[in-house]
Amino acid sequence: MAKQTATYEAPAKLPDFLASRGHDALLAQWRVLARADRLPSVLLLTGRQGIGKTMLLAAAAAMHVCATADACGVCDGCRSLLSGTHPEVLWLADAGESLGVDEAEAFQEHLALRPGAGSRYRVAVVEDCDRFTVAAANRLLKTLEEPADSARVVLSSSRPGALLATIKSRCVRWRVPPPPRADSIKIIEDLCAENGVERPSPAGVDALLKLAGGAPGAAFARLASGDGPPNASWPKSVGEALDWAQAARGHDAAGALAALELKLNFIYQQSERRQAWPLVARRRALIAAVRKASAHGKVAVSAQLLAESVGLVGIV
Repeated sequence: MAKQTATYEAPAKLPDFLASRGHDALLAQWRVLARADRLPSVLLLTGRQGIGKTMLLAAAAAMHVCATADACGVCDGCRSLLSGTHPEVLWLADAGESLGVDEAEAFQEHLALRPGAGSRYRVAVVEDCDRFTVAAANRLLKTLEEPADSARVVLSSSRPGALLATIKSRCVRWRVPPPPRADSIKIIEDLCAENGVERPSPAGVDALLKLAGGAPGAAFARLASGDGPPNASWPKSVGEALDWAQAARGHDAAGALAALELKLNFIYQQSERRQAWPLVARRRALIAAVRKASAHGKVAVSAQLLAESVGLVGIV
């Protein structure tokens, strides 16, 4: 990779896109485009945390360095990418830190160089690109608007609302849908087996997936943290809601908002099954408000406000 520091290294082991499940149709579509050299030069993947974007980032990058443009997984280009050592690929991994001007400069410098012998492209990959500071994002605008012919950029974000509009306008945005249910269940089962985590019941897996918006990685993260399948109950009074909100307040703002969104998603699905359409509309609006707050990360979470928000959806 361009600089051998923790910031610039790809994860020690990238997901094997040949063995991965859940996004076969999307990968097949990309392979058709890659063979015709028609993959977007600046691609932005959006979708919920844990839905499989890291695997797709690796696959998209591989299509630019693969000997057959198929992300075959076995050629020298694919194997060096998967091992995190491909000289033409810069990977800014998600270490939970913001990306500043130094990272933006590394991004630009990497793409400005000509590819080495036998390579067609220089590739820059950024996980959760919403981590770029405003100064860093502004520095990248020209690079994204007029990339060199040999430059390819692959970005991901779970919070596209936090991206500058000027960044989004320069990308081809590709929304990553949840994997099919059967694939998601298998992913969770495999992750449990690999990590020594007790597998929940089928009903528990379904509940986890529903609350995670169909993202198997997020569902497994809950299990790995020691949380079992969520309690399906919903506060029946503002008093109960206040008790729940006080407990949620033990998390940071993002954690409390995420907990509220999970509960709202569950009750939203219950309302849909009962065809309680007025409640569905109100809960949909509240979920949108919570997601907007989560995207910007600038909300001071108040237990009383959370309780009042719960009350607004029409407790039944």
